[in-house]
Amino acid sequence: MGKKRITITIDENLLKKIDLLSKSATIGKNRSNVIENILMQNLNKPLKTAIILAGGKGTRLRPLTYEIPKPLVPIKGKPILYHIIKELKTNGIENVIIAAGYKAESIMKALGNGDNFGVNITYSIENKPLGTGGAVRKACELVDEFPILVVNGDNLFHLDINSFYEFHNSLRVSSHILATIALTTVEDTTGYGVVELEGNKIKRFYEKPEKKPKSKLINAGIYIAEKELIDLIPKNRFFSTEKQLFEKLAQQNMLAGYIFNGPWYPTDTFERYELAIKKWK
Repeated sequence: MGKKRITITIDENLLKKIDLLSKSATIGKNRSNVIENILMQNLNKPLKTAIILAGGKGTRLRPLTYEIPKPLVPIKGKPILYHIIKELKTNGIENVIIAAGYKAESIMKALGNGDNFGVNITYSIENKPLGTGGAVRKACELVDEFPILVVNGDNLFHLDINSFYEFHNSLRVSSHILATIALTTVEDTTGYGVVELEGNKIKRFYEKPEKKPKSKLINAGIYIAEKELIDLIPKNRFFSTEKQLFEKLAQQNMLAGYIFNGPWYPTDTFERYELAIKKWK
């Protein structure tokens, strides 16, 4: 692939730093080399960290969840979290942060430090419910490097995360994307976050709309987030990423959508849980 000349506007102080780096033989001989090397280093970094949201009470699976937390409900003889972590490991994820709340001790006992999975597992414990956004913000106190992958702890899926990440990277600089959401299609969108897509951008995001929308595309509960998105979430407060953030970002053209066709099975109701047991491989 050839190179193309572009014109950019850049802060004077940043330009001075680039000129200093250009004097180093290890990074480049001129401004163009330095900028290109920095972009390559950052855009080609592998995605290594995932946060799994596992703090909900699973009220729609009661009485089953009176004794065990929803993410430990078994599928094919193994807890849901086992299947999720196995999928993350297969895709090169090295660090997994479990955002736990309800019956967190049970989750910690079941998973340990991740040695049995070949990943490093740490825990972010909610002393009070923080919602999907608040839980992510708290878990990010344990994150050293962005962007990150965020996954709901009650969905089973097979997804090529590397391709998902490459798609996100291709848009985040040119289109100022703060997050890319994995999307799938369902016939009955009741109870899901529904998305209207225009090109690669999410134009409208409806979290569990009362009226049935025309779109069949839904939020699969998996997204890649930049640090700028996390900074928009208030600390130590209950906050819904879907209702209080995604809907606004969609209106500002800062959300991208990635459609995947792999298996995806939610388990948050008995009907969906039963289907996951039958279909999951």
